[in-house]
Amino acid sequence: SAAELTALAAEAPFDYSLGVASLEARFGDKSSLAAMQSTFGRRLAYDLRAIDYAVARLADDEGMDLREWACNINPTHCSALGAALARVNRQTEAAASYERAFADESFDRVRLANESRWLVGYYRRNNQLANALDLANTSASIGSFTGLITAAHLYEDLRRFDEAEELYERAYRRYDDPSQLLGFYYRAVIVRKETTYNDAW
Repeated sequence: SAAELTALAAEAPFDYSLGVASLEARFGDKSSLAAMQSTFGRRLAYDLRAIDYAVARLADDEGMDLREWACNINPTHCSALGAALARVNRQTEAAASYERAFADESFDRVRLANESRWLVGYYRRNNQLANALDLANTSASIGSFTGLITAAHLYEDLRRFDEAEELYERAYRRYDDPSQLLGFYYRAVIVRKETTYNDAW
């Protein structure tokens, strides 16, 4: 029962799995920050499993201190902090968090490609074009679908359509997914009225 699991968790406060079982028996997947703090206690100061469990259940406007602490423990967690900061429109702080994550040599390269779009857009919006191109090209070079599309969107926004088309085409051929290439041709022919793309469309 929930009561028995809670009593066991109180007897073994450093047992992560028991803490999770206690929380889920009482609250399902809707644990509050206060309940997680009470259950995990000091583990939230050092145990990234407990921190990740808590952060995954927080609203964007709560627990920011916990997200920042996770980023300080392990810089790869700074991308999650960046995403949360971006969603609450703290853009300068979000950019700094993403930059810290991506600069860490242990940060997974495919994950970098898949999570770089917001920062590329931030650079573009803030007239940091060299940074935007550098990150977009890095993302494309990794070869993931999302990384290729991130770069393609930037080149299309810059009206460098030949380079954008090549990236959309590469994503289509590599992943057998024509959706983004079709979107590019739709925007070219239907929105921008560029007849040179009629045959491709």
